[in-house]
Formats: sequence, C-alpha cells, structure tokens
Amino acid sequence: MRARPRTRALLGVVAGATVTALFSSTYAPSAVGDTVERGSKALTSRQVADPKAKSIPDKWLVQVAGSPLLRGGSMATAKARQNTVRQAAANAGVSMKVLNSYTRVWNGFSVEASQSDVNKLRGLAGVTKIYPVYAVELPRTTVKPDLSYSVPMIGADAAQVEGYTGAGIKVGVIDTGIDYNHPDLGGSGVEGSTADFGAAAPRVKYGYDFVGDAYDADKEGSEPVPDPYPDDCNGHGTHVAGIIGANGDSAAGGVVGVAPEVTFGAYRVFSCDGSADTEVILAAMDRAAADGMDVVNMSLGESFASWPDYPDAAAADALRRAGTIVVAAAGNDGLDGLFSAGSPGVGKSVISVASVENTDITLRYFTVDPVPDVLPDGSIGYLDAEGAPAHNPGDTASLAVGYSEDGFHTNTYGCDAFADLTGKTVLIKRGGTTEDTSCTFYEKAYNAQAAGAAGVVIYNNTTGIISPTVKPASTEEPSIDIPVVFVAQRDGQALANAVPTQTTTATWTDSTESVANPEAGAISDFSSFGPAADLSDTPDVAAPGGNIWSTYPLELGGHASLSGTSMATPHVTGSVALLLEATAKKLKGNVDAVRAALQNTSTPVDKLYAYGYQVIDGVYEPTVRQGSGLINVEKAISAATSGTTVTPGQINLGDNRTSFTKTQLKLTNTGTTTEKYTLGVVNAANVGAAPTTYWYDYDVKKATSKFSSKTVTVKAGKTATVTVSLKQPKLAAGWLYGGWITLTKSDKSKTLVVPFTGMAGDYQKVKVLQGIWDVNSDQTALEEVYDLPALAESAELGTIIEPADAKPSFDLSDSDHMPYVLFHFDYPVADAYLNVFRATSSGKKGAEVFSGYKTFLETGELGRDDSYYAVAFDGKIPFNASTSAGLTVPDGDYVIELRVLKAGGNTKKSTDWETWTSPAFAIQRAHG
Repeated sequence: MRARPRTRALLGVVAGATVTALFSSTYAPSAVGDTVERGSKALTSRQVADPKAKSIPDKWLVQVAGSPLLRGGSMATAKARQNTVRQAAANAGVSMKVLNSYTRVWNGFSVEASQSDVNKLRGLAGVTKIYPVYAVELPRTTVKPDLSYSVPMIGADAAQVEGYTGAGIKVGVIDTGIDYNHPDLGGSGVEGSTADFGAAAPRVKYGYDFVGDAYDADKEGSEPVPDPYPDDCNGHGTHVAGIIGANGDSAAGGVVGVAPEVTFGAYRVFSCDGSADTEVILAAMDRAAADGMDVVNMSLGESFASWPDYPDAAAADALRRAGTIVVAAAGNDGLDGLFSAGSPGVGKSVISVASVENTDITLRYFTVDPVPDVLPDGSIGYLDAEGAPAHNPGDTASLAVGYSEDGFHTNTYGCDAFADLTGKTVLIKRGGTTEDTSCTFYEKAYNAQAAGAAGVVIYNNTTGIISPTVKPASTEEPSIDIPVVFVAQRDGQALANAVPTQTTTATWTDSTESVANPEAGAISDFSSFGPAADLSDTPDVAAPGGNIWSTYPLELGGHASLSGTSMATPHVTGSVALLLEATAKKLKGNVDAVRAALQNTSTPVDKLYAYGYQVIDGVYEPTVRQGSGLINVEKAISAATSGTTVTPGQINLGDNRTSFTKTQLKLTNTGTTTEKYTLGVVNAANVGAAPTTYWYDYDVKKATSKFSSKTVTVKAGKTATVTVSLKQPKLAAGWLYGGWITLTKSDKSKTLVVPFTGMAGDYQKVKVLQGIWDVNSDQTALEEVYDLPALAESAELGTIIEPADAKPSFDLSDSDHMPYVLFHFDYPVADAYLNVFRATSSGKKGAEVFSGYKTFLETGELGRDDSYYAVAFDGKIPFNASTSAGLTVPDGDYVIELRVLKAGGNTKKSTDWETWTSPAFAIQRAHG
C-alpha cells in the first residue's frame, strides 16, 4: 500500500525513524509542520475526459509523419502531409477545428475536437501520435533572495574577470516577457517606451508577444491576443532575464547577471496572471529558431509530464539541430516525489537544471526598541507572506505575545482564538505543541486578524527562513488583510522572551541586510526528482535557485527576490552563453559537448536535504535530483579551451544491471601539457518508493565498480580512453541509484566527474497501480487509506464502493449518477486502457458488450501522478476510425477493466501489463 501524507508535520514523526536508522546519529529530524503551513494543496482528483495532468479539454496536438524543417525535412512537404491528414479527417467525418500548424521544430497541428473525434483521428494514415495540450502553470516562486552571491557560486564572476560577458551571443527567454525599459537590461528607464525593444534597441532586440495581457489557458473561452511587444506585467521573465544578463549599476542599486552583454529575444507565452499552454510554447520555440537564438531559456514546464517525446521536449531536439541549445527547469515538485520532473526539461537535447540554495539571503528588515540583549543591533530580517499586504516603510507597531481567550495561558502557536489584540502586532511561533495541534499559516494569521491585530510576525521553530503563504484555501474563506511576515528562530524567540516584560516597538524600513543561509549549498527542497519516464537522465546539472535577487518590472518595484528552478535555469543559460563566447561558437548547437563541459567540472552536492526537512552533511544527494552537481562555468571554460573534457558527460545504466555494464570514457586534452588522472567512484544516496511513509525513501548501499585501468594518461592535443564497469547495488525493484566516476589529476589540482544513474531491478516488475493515504480536513494527520484502483460513486475518495458492498446502480442521467474509476500511478506508464465488459451472474468479467469494441478511454503515455485520477463512464464507447457513430451500452450489469502497459513494456508480453477489474455495477436508466 502506498502512503500519501500530504503534510510534512506527520512526516517528521513517521519518516524520521527511517532516516535515523539509515544514518545513525547523524540526523534526528524534528517535526516542523512545513507543508501544512505553507498551504499545501489537498489531495485532489483529475476529473477529465483524458486523465492527463492539467490537459485542456478538447484541445490536442496531432503529430504527422515526416520530419520538420529543423530535422532535415522541408516546410512544403510537412504542410502537404498535414493537408493530406486534414483531408482524410474530413472524409472520415471528423469534426475538428484546426488551430495552429507547426513545421519548423515539430511536424503537426493543433486542433479543437471531442474525445470521440480524436479517437477517429488516431486511426488515420499519416497520424503518428496525438497528445493532449497541457495548461502550463507559471512556475511557483517564493520570495527569498542574491545575484551578488549566486554569480560567484558558479564561477561566473571569475569568467567575467577573464573578459567573458556573453557579447555576440543571442539568448531567447520563453517566459512572461521582459521589461525592456529596465535600465539593468539596457532600457531607458521610461515605462512604456517601445524604442527600448527591437533591432535598434540596446539589448532586447528580438521577440514577440503570443498571448497578450489576459490569456489564461485554464479559463474556458480565453483566447490569446498577440502583439509585437513582449513587455512583462508579471515579473517572472524579467527576473529570469536579469539572472542571465543584467548589466546594472551596482552603486545605484542595479544588479549584474551571469553574462551581462548577451543580446536578448523575449518570447512571451504567459499573460499578467494565468497559465500558458503547449500550443503557444511550441509557437514561441519556432519563432526563437527563426530568430537564430544561440541559447533558449525555458524556466517553465509541466511537472510529471516525464515522457521525452512530448512535443515541446521533442521540439528542443529540433532546435539543437538548428544550432540552438535549450536550457530548461527541472521543476519545483520535489516534495511530491520521484519522476516529478517534466517536459520540456526531460527532452534528450535539453540541459535540465536543478536548484541549489544560495549562500546568503538578502532581506528587508525592521528595527525594535528597546533592543533585546541577544540581538546585536536590533535589526530583524524578514520575508513577507504571500497573500497578505506588505508593510509601508515607516510603519510602527507595538509588539505583543498572544493570550488565548481564557487569559490563562499563552497562545504561542496562534492555533486558538486570541484575546483582544487591537492595534498590536502579535508574535506567533511556527508549528504547534503536537502534530495534531499544529495549524496552517493562514489559520494563525486569521486568528490574529479576528482578534483585531494590526499585523503578525511568525517566527521559525527550526533553522532557516521561509516565505509562507496565508492565502485562503477557497474563495469562501476571508482574506488576510493585515501584514504578515516571517523571521528566523533566534530573532523571534528573543522578542518572545523580551516582549512580555517590556513595551517593544517595531519600525518597518525599506532597507536590506544580508544574512547567511543555513541551507547554503544544499539542493533546494522544492527541486524536482528525475529520471524521465524512459529512465533517461534528468536533471543534468544544478545551479543556485533558492534565494535570488534580480530585476523585476519597473512598475512592480524594479527588483525582487524569488526562488525556484526557474531561477537556477538562467544561471546555466548565462553560463552556456559564456562558454559559447569563450569557444568562439565552436560548440554552437553541440548540446552534448556543452553539457559535458558543465558536468565534468561540477561539484557534487554532499548535503542530503532529506525529505525536505534538514540537511545531512556528508551524504550525497541522489543524482536523480542534482545531476552532476553545482556547475562552475570558469572551470568549464578552462576544460573546453585549454584542459581536458570527458565524454559521455553522464552514464545512463537503465534498469536491471545485475551484471557489470561497460562504458568507454573518452578524454580529450585541448591543453598544451600531458595530464594523468586517477579513477575513483563516489556513491550518492539511493532513493525509492517508500513502503508506508512518503513518496520516497533513502538507502546508502553502494554500486559496484571496476576500471580497465586505475589511471589514464592523455597527451596534449590527443585523446585517451578508459573503460568503466558498473553494477547495481542490492535494492528492491524500482529503486534509483547513482553516483560519480571521478578522475583526479595527478597533482590533485582538479577532479573531473561523470555522473551515473540507474534503476535497480526490472522496470517492468514494479507495481504501478497503488493505493494512497488521505489526510483529515485540516491536513494535519493521516485519516484513511484508500485501496486504489476502485469503483466509486463520484470523483471523491469517500464514495468508493467496496467489493463487499451491495451492487450499485447508475441511471447515467448526469455526472452525479455515473460510475467512476479512481486510480493512481506510482510509476510512469506507456499506455492505459479503460474497457467495459458485461458482468457474469457472479459479478465477474464476462463477454464484450460489442464484438471488437470495449475501450472507452485510452490515455497514451502518462507520467507518475502526485494525486489520483477519476474517470466517469457515461455508457458510451466513443467513435473510432471505422465507425460512423458511437456505441451506447444497453441497461444491464457491467464491470470496468483498467489495463496498464508499464513503461518500456512490450505490448505482446503479458507480464508487462497490470490489470484491475472493478466490482459489478448496474446501468438502469430512467425510462418513460
């Protein structure tokens, strides 16, 4: 049974024992209630016709046989083949509206069509595959900061000292647009000036707005309104662009990015507030190729869409052939477990980026008077809570600790109603006295607001500082209308000790201070896990993404602090620009060589951020979460121009390596002196499906390795080879292992690394269909286990029909009177079918309802999901290519069968399938 606690409060109790056992006294976690307090999403179903994460109903991408232009085809041939398919669809009676055609980076077109018409399309000659159009959410970011620290972390400051600035390199940013008026990005500082964009502009010379200010792919009826000016009213794209190549005046508060003289292309696919979709993203990739971008940054993607053939991931490979290198975010869903990386980052020709925590955090601060003895200067750094108004500089407030309404004990955690707090700013501690009494940040803030408080200061109950959210869970709950901030444990506890004995006044400033980040150098807790669904490697490298201060639209303040793999990705994009400049574009489009140079010279992260709780020093984060480790572009440039590189840059072992698998490594010396290297191996923590605790667990068994030679010598200007043999550790099937082959120079002056990753056991022997846990209504504890797949009366878990229950009956009059199948995939799947059969008198699977027709839903490739799917059966078997009308089952008794083809499985091999059959149910329509 798979467990699904959606709260890290509980995880601290259950999973902590596992970690302590693995690492002895190294780590003993405490419960901090983190996910609950951040406002974690409740367990939800995906009730759509095609159960794919965030797919847009009735929108599809139809892939047509033949290569697009950038894969060696021709536009004319691609268009002709698309026209042939469209004519065949018309002849077959397919009702569809063609939306867009793609011929440069991908051969196909998008359509608006029903599920039944799409089933007809699938069978037409010339159609190779049909994909859903995903609604791609704007990546989540948190308000943390700092380029002044992150640029040195990756060696970009040293590269700039050597004269590399990205001059002459064209970088496309597919995002929310760029505020091209921003002075740090070459603009005039005059908002709305179109002279700052275009061929004559200083920096942002290329681009297009594909969506306008109001498009939201999640809203029915919302349509893109394109225009020529890709300005940014959201901020995400401007922040990304600043990390890549801001060139501001630091004396005037400006920032300097990784490659401060690149030329930008701004391709806007997000509006001011709303989601994009695959359609516009493909169009933007096509335009970036046409504009001749050398590098394209994609700090976006659809988590868990982990199959590398999805159109935007496949389009990245076409861009590579055109000489454009795509760098994409791994994703921000690491806390939801394995295989959480998504498209386009899982593309084979994409450099996928994980996030590392920054060394320092830049915070705005408030001052207190009088100053507690333990605080050196009375300045307390803070982060604003999302969903609450910010303080104005100069605001003052009297601080208080909160008492419960009975007045007899302190309400330290703010989880109970407060006594009167009129006009006060109240100090509240994170978490609760026990796991069951912990409450959300929203509840803490609401209790204070209800008591008349003027503001809230929440202080940590562990090390570090986070950006909480106090947004209500639904529109039915009141908003938080008072300022809420978060401060470090030391600062908050000092105030909590002092305030009851003396009147303390806080004064809010607009000044900033920098403090050390206690999680510095660790992989960020939000950074997504790989691998891709086909076990190919992702992420590839890591870069700073936690706590980054960069440019922001002028109308939104000019600068801001954000965190996410969205912020890590542009560090790598800027580094690729420097590497292309340093090699005089000899590596243009050569993603394998560029990736290898970055990977070889990375530093593996030996801090395991276990379960997103606490850093364990000395244990290497799994390679499926960090790739090769933290990049260093100065070292990468040196290796590529006057040193040694190793290819392949990574070793993918696939699954079931019970015997040694050999890989030949090729060393290329571009320097002027002979170099000798000694080989070694470093193992990362292994990670796999947990039996009863969380989406993943850890183990420290080591892969077995041997080398054809312990040392290898490579002469100046020559190449040399050495063979590495690796065998999986003894782990349960489905566990992921990895590490690094190390090549240390004889004088110990440098070590090159080659990461390796594999899956223990047979991928086709993992159990895909799994049950889940649910949590209680306030998301503080496990409540019930659900044995999925299951037949249910609705999309809700509480309506599951047990096999021992009386046979249910449905009249199919509407969605509230249909049978539902609820299911969860614990691993990606190659395909899944929902079939209907007559039920026998004993309630078992009987004959097909219609000879040759039994499937009412085929999903195609799906990634692992972080929740569960709910699919209703309306009594109809849809159209297909050889029928002119749908088939409707008569009244009677039926069962539903779910058949799943495991990833990498053979359709003709029965053991590669997993099958579940529902209890019997009746269809009895209301007649007359």
